Amino acid sequence: MQIRPARTSDIDAIVEVAGRSWLAAMIHVLTYAEIEQWVRDGKARAILSRKVDDMMVAVEDDELLGFVLVETDTIREIFVRLENHRQGVGRRLVQAAIDKVRVAGCPVIKVLVKAFNIPSNRLFQSQGFRLASITETAFFSHTLIANCYEKTLA
Repeated sequence: MQIRPARTSDIDAIVEVAGRSWLAAMIHVLTYAEIEQWVRDGKARAILSRKVDDMMVAVEDDELLGFVLVETDTIREIFVRLENHRQGVGRRLVQAAIDKVRVAGCPVIKVLVKAFNIPSNRLFQSQGFRLASITETAFFSHTLIANCYEKTLA
């Protein structure tokens, strides 16, 4: 597996991974129709296309396994194909994000994780992130609880 900067040519695969991951993670919060509309209306593509320069992807044999979106000192998104969960892809993407933030000279890296997303909460805890606060976040027409994690970089 290789971690590399995302390319514009990766956007179709990035949108597919994001859409499938959202469906799996959010189906108990949003309706299928809300998720499908977000993907079908091109909102996912529009948002993710503008952020490709801030992404890193995990690829193996020319297949995109996942991606991480990092802006300044914050992980904004991280998605791994469902069939590649628990294979170290997320861990490698988190480490790449940490390295990017460290090189940029930021002393702390942050991430906001929906409280119900147990796999993502476990991932960040296992990588040394500590719970800094709990907050409410607006998500479509819903209000969700989110955990704010931070990791001090040496």
